[in-house]
Amino acid sequence: MIPYFPRKLLSRSLELIAPTWTHGGRWGEIRTELMRPYADWLAANGVLATADGWADAVRTDLLPDSAASR
Repeated sequence: MIPYFPRKLLSRSLELIAPTWTHGGRWGEIRTELMRPYADWLAANGVLATADGWADAVRTDLLPDSAASR
């Protein structure tokens, strides 16, 4: 069990976020259209110094060829 969070809140959160873990039936792909706004938000709220570093923090060369070429 995760402390500090009610079980009902965690359950509902997972219901809402789990569908975002895949795209077109594939798991693990990093999509710029999702990452850019999130990185911008993190930077705007002081979590990150800049929104630009996320692209250097991921790699696609370990994905199957069809995903890496996108």
